[in-house]
Amino acid sequence: MAGTVAGLTGAGGNGSSGENGLGGGLYVSNSTVDIINGSSVTNNQANGGQAGTGGTGSPNGSHGSISGSGHGGGIYQAGGGSPITTITGGTLSSNSANGAIGLNGQNGASGATSGSPGPDGVNGGEARGGAIYTTSGTVNVTNSTLESNSASGGLGGSGGTGGISFGTVGAGGNGGNGGMALGGGLGVGTTAVAVNITSTVVRSNSMTGGNGGSGGSAGTPSGAGQGGNGGTGGLGAFASGGELYADNGSVTISGSTFDLNTSTGGTGGNGGQGGDSLETGGNGGAGGNSDGADGGGIGAGGNANLTVSDSTIATNTVAGANGGTGRAEPEATPGTSRQVPEVLAAMAVQVDWAAKGPAVVCWLKVPAC
Repeated sequence: MAGTVAGLTGAGGNGSSGENGLGGGLYVSNSTVDIINGSSVTNNQANGGQAGTGGTGSPNGSHGSISGSGHGGGIYQAGGGSPITTITGGTLSSNSANGAIGLNGQNGASGATSGSPGPDGVNGGEARGGAIYTTSGTVNVTNSTLESNSASGGLGGSGGTGGISFGTVGAGGNGGNGGMALGGGLGVGTTAVAVNITSTVVRSNSMTGGNGGSGGSAGTPSGAGQGGNGGTGGLGAFASGGELYADNGSVTISGSTFDLNTSTGGTGGNGGQGGDSLETGGNGGAGGNSDGADGGGIGAGGNANLTVSDSTIATNTVAGANGGTGRAEPEATPGTSRQVPEVLAAMAVQVDWAAKGPAVVCWLKVPAC
């Protein structure tokens, strides 16, 4: 049997998760490292990798679900043994750990009778330890300076737009959450480690939680029907410890100064726009919450043992952030035949409007008839 099949589209392939970036300047594992006598670790970055993009198709492939985190802009210390990093008379400055930005959700597929919801935006990657991040062993810092380092969580991706249709339309996808940020200067992980800071200046370090992504806009019906609901804005991320954050382990600080450090929480994402309609508009999406911030100078988790003696902790700042703005429900709007070719074009359908347009429009009961 002879014939021609054309214009068909297969499903897009799925993307993979992003990988973590560890130790922009030094990666220490099961070894001993000494940084002494005026040595410096400066202007290094640990950046998380972005999630892979889903392929285009019908339907589109999914993005990778995880954005990579950035840990230890200057130094990352890990390993199953007992690594030791000793910094004496050194400087760690202008290093940064950065979580990857979350991808925006792809658009929902359009169809004759229903449109698919827009996929959610991908969460932003976490950031831990702008200068140093350690998950094992011992870190000793003496007569040194940790200055102008930063940790920034990745922004959450925006939700995808809902698919359009002659009938039921797709809701907007939810915005991705911002990436958490812990320890603008030094971050201590969830395992038992020892950190000793003596006669050291820790100054002007910062950390910022990632903003939540905006909710996606809903689809709009091309004819009579109800507009879809807008997506919810993503969560603005938590931030703690402008200079130092410890989840676990023993942290001892003596004869040192912690000043002018900042911790700022991420802003919640705005809600998505509800879909317009000839009859009833869809609900606007709710704005996302902000998870706040604490510890402008030092933040300590529930399993950390923190001891401070003969030291100054002054002029540090912590700032919470605003929640996202919710969207209003749109009003019903007069329909026009222009909406019909838009949805058919989205479905790759060709129509001779000069010959068939009025009949199709009136069949859909658009008021323009």
